[in-house]
Amino acid sequence: MVWIPPGLMPAGAFRALQIGGGLVSSVCGLWLAVVMPWGRFTVMGLVLVALGATVLRQWWTGRDA
Repeated sequence: MVWIPPGLMPAGAFRALQIGGGLVSSVCGLWLAVVMPWGRFTVMGLVLVALGATVLRQWWTGRDA
């Protein structure tokens, strides 16, 4: 596997990874939180939703840059 320094990654690719990761994390976390009975997987789902929302918020605030 080749290591790519962060400075060489195009801004569009980084933003695509942000929106893709944020959406997948939020949707999967929401699914876990809704489908599973209350327990550790529900908590994990809520954490995934929070992390996905944080990534999407950063993507949204950086759209004008």
